[in-house]
Amino acid sequence: MKKLNKRGFTLIELLAVIVILAVLLAIAIPAVAKYITSSKKDTFIENAQSYAKAARSEGLLGSFQFPVEHNDAVVVPFEVLVDALENGGKESSYGNPFEYDHSYVVVINTGNGSNPKNEYFIAACDNKGYGIGAKGGDSAGIVGYDALKKPNIIKFANCNGTPAISSMSANNTQLNLVEYTDPTTGSNTPVTVKTIVTKQDIQNSQGN
Repeated sequence: MKKLNKRGFTLIELLAVIVILAVLLAIAIPAVAKYITSSKKDTFIENAQSYAKAARSEGLLGSFQFPVEHNDAVVVPFEVLVDALENGGKESSYGNPFEYDHSYVVVINTGNGSNPKNEYFIAACDNKGYGIGAKGGDSAGIVGYDALKKPNIIKFANCNGTPAISSMSANNTQLNLVEYTDPTTGSNTPVTVKTIVTKQDIQNSQGN
């Protein structure tokens, strides 16, 4: 009967194994971190777009009136939409609560009074500064539903790049939108806030 070789690993063999493991970890850790970052950005976008879908549904249900004239806008805060979400919630994909004063959907009439065309733009920022902004920018911004991509999800110092809802007033506030081209002028034209939807508006419509 053959005897088993009970010889252990030599120090050189152990060091070789450690070096190989270190190399594998050096390759794997950045790749895993990149995947996690990419996944969080995808989920952030999906959550933000869920709010825009909820705003559209609430508008169609009559919870608020869509903008009437060209470049008029209706602001629908995340706070009033959270109960109407199909998915997503009060927190961003980074696990932080949304700053409701800086997180909202902007519904814009890019058509006119007789032929309205509603488009949806989104402002979203959580309480740690993760939010939506211009690609390569350093401050939060309001970006179109279809234009929203991974490079638009950025870590900011704060959420102050977008106007706070508390500072807006209907028929007065002008909002600048990221990468928005007014179809009539061919330039980036500010839109005018006509309505800021409240929880009471939603509740009143549900009671009718």
